[in-house]
Amino acid sequence: VSFIRHGQGYHNLAAEEWTKVEKPGVPYSLETDPEYRYLDPELTELGQQQAKALQARAAALPDVEVIIVSPMRRATQTALIGFERTVAAGVPVVAQELCHETAGKHTCDKRLSLTDLKAQFPQVDYSECASSEEDPYWGDGLTRETPEGIAERGAKFVSWLLRRPEQRIVVAAHSGWLLALFNAVLEVQQADGSTDLRDWFATGEMRTALVGPRSAGGSSL
Repeated sequence: VSFIRHGQGYHNLAAEEWTKVEKPGVPYSLETDPEYRYLDPELTELGQQQAKALQARAAALPDVEVIIVSPMRRATQTALIGFERTVAAGVPVVAQELCHETAGKHTCDKRLSLTDLKAQFPQVDYSECASSEEDPYWGDGLTRETPEGIAERGAKFVSWLLRRPEQRIVVAAHSGWLLALFNAVLEVQQADGSTDLRDWFATGEMRTALVGPRSAGGSSL
């Protein structure tokens, strides 16, 4: 499975500029963004370049059988750009709500309606998100999802993934979700000196690992 963090989104750029001028908090909270300017943000020009930079590695993975994406636009765009030829060859792209970034309180982490997403990305299969037209994790927007909540979603995602028939898979998601997945869900086993899969993913970064069930339950890689 090749796990990808999306390329730079407009909220990432805004956060960088916000930090430079030492403003408190973040630019995309309900207090600082009551007009939802950062609602489900798209990739910046740099983010698109980061996604295009994945194309060389994607070409070395000619046997990808399915691409799983978070329904949030920045992750979907990253996969569609990075694996452009794979998608053009007819490999299915499936949006999975369980890959959603940490939810609540941050306007950048509230997704668009399914109607809007389907209109923008007609090549994506949203049947796994069909239970909710609007973002199912947003709630009242006042409470940030807990680490335990993200880990629970991650565990459900891995169980769902292991039930699928495909063996060579791409997953495009988010930094907070990936951090929870590799630190609280999967049992990581790797060679000394290799990139630690439990570390924070940079924007546009892809890491590939073998994922399988543990004999005593759960999942490992």
